[in-house]
Amino acid sequence: MFEFKDSDQKVKVYLSSPITGEHIGESTILVQANTGLPANAHIEEPLANDGSACVFVEGAWGDVKDNRGATVYEKSTGKEYTISELGEISSEFTLLKPEQFDSWLDGEWVIDKIKSEKSTQQKIDELENSVTPRNYREFVMGVQYSIDKINKVDADIELLRAEL
Repeated sequence: MFEFKDSDQKVKVYLSSPITGEHIGESTILVQANTGLPANAHIEEPLANDGSACVFVEGAWGDVKDNRGATVYEKSTGKEYTISELGEISSEFTLLKPEQFDSWLDGEWVIDKIKSEKSTQQKIDELENSVTPRNYREFVMGVQYSIDKINKVDADIELLRAEL
């Protein structure tokens, strides 16, 4: 605890951010006779735990979770964000990364069939709109090639099952 004195005194202080209260350093300062400590200068030493930042709040140092720099995903949209402030991760976000057609359900990302089907239909529509009499033959050949590949994979799977 700081004590006022009738003479100048050198005091080691721990500094906190005037905006966040976060510990930002320490210094030895000269406190003139009969004056006090400057704003955001404290005598008490801050002690932070791993994964936390020391913050001076309501007259004392305390630990606040430090997730700054972590990538989180909004549960309602899957949109990616980078945390830039101190504190716990809001329940609206998760550290788990979604896949392309995932939706958040019961504490995990699950494939959203509606999103997947909508995307597939959109691609089909785009493809159909891109087919012209001029490129129709190439389109049909591409489809046939894909069907042939699928049939070959199916045949290979059947052969492997037969060997087991």
